[in-house]
Amino acid sequence: MKYQQWESAADIENEQGVASCIERAFQCQLHKLPKSYRLDFMATREGDGVAWIEVKCRKHASTKYPTVMLSLSKVLAARELESITDCKAYLVVRFTDCIKYAPFTEAHSCKWGGRTKTTRDSRDIEPVLHFTTPRMETLKP
Repeated sequence: MKYQQWESAADIENEQGVASCIERAFQCQLHKLPKSYRLDFMATREGDGVAWIEVKCRKHASTKYPTVMLSLSKVLAARELESITDCKAYLVVRFTDCIKYAPFTEAHSCKWGGRTKTTRDSRDIEPVLHFTTPRMETLKP
């Protein structure tokens, strides 16, 4: 059975806008990863890998919820990439009021959940981890 992809052209455009902010702030180049890597980007400087990046764009202010929820499978993929490559992995979230980031090691509070209010298919409900929003760093582009 083929699964529908939920990423729209607007989602890709939003992600690319965040990627440009990251490149400016950290003086690196972001390279879009194939879906098989589970994360969005590899960051490099002079061709050398320096970080793995997952970008999320939210339609609310950073103060609306106390945490950012992310799929446990995404966190597992990030930590596996970290352990194999010795490059840190980061979650970067664009809110309506700022961009925040945190290393994947900051994830905590495992729960059963996901997209419970507007569930699109069975893959939307799964184990998730939460990142405490106030503990995330604010990106200064």
